[in-house]
Amino acid sequence: KWKRKMNSSYSFSKSNSIKQTKEVILVVDDDRNVRFVLKTLFQKHGYVVETSGNYNGLLRLINDLSPNLLITDVKLPDGNVLDNLFKIKNKFPEIPIIVISGLSNLSTTVNAFKYGAFEYISKPFNIDEVLEISKSALKSIRQNKEIIFTKENLDNLKINNSLIGKS
Repeated sequence: KWKRKMNSSYSFSKSNSIKQTKEVILVVDDDRNVRFVLKTLFQKHGYVVETSGNYNGLLRLINDLSPNLLITDVKLPDGNVLDNLFKIKNKFPEIPIIVISGLSNLSTTVNAFKYGAFEYISKPFNIDEVLEISKSALKSIRQNKEIIFTKENLDNLKINNSLIGKS
C-alpha cells in the first residue's frame, strides 16, 4: 500500500512541459574579467548568460542559442567583429547588438552603428549603464515582436473574412 502511494504521487524527474522563459544574453569579450562581471550582473537580474572569448565562439553560440541580445567587444583574438557585424545582422536581423570597446574613436563608433549595432559603449563602462541599455534593447525587440504578431493577426482577419456579428 505504501509503495503504491509513494510511486503514484512523487516524481524526481524534471518536467518537460516547463518552457524556458528567461531571455538569453550572449557576452563576447577576450577579457575574462569583463565576461565574468557582465555574466554575474545579468544573472543577478534573472537572465540566462553564455559567454565566449573569441569570434568563432560567438558564431557557434549565436547559431546554437539564438540569443535575445548580443554584447560584444570589437577586437577579438580571431577577428574584428565590426568587419563581420553586417553578416551577423543579415543572418539574425532581430537580435540587438551592443558593442563594448576600448577603441573609443569616432570611426569605430560610426561603423558600429552603420553595420547595425543597437548601441556602442566605451570601456571602461558603468555596469548600471550597460544593464539599462541592455534592458532597453530587450524591450525594443519584445515590442517589435508584438507589433509583428499583431500585424499578422490583423492580416489573417482580413484574409479569412469569416467573422460574423451583430451590433
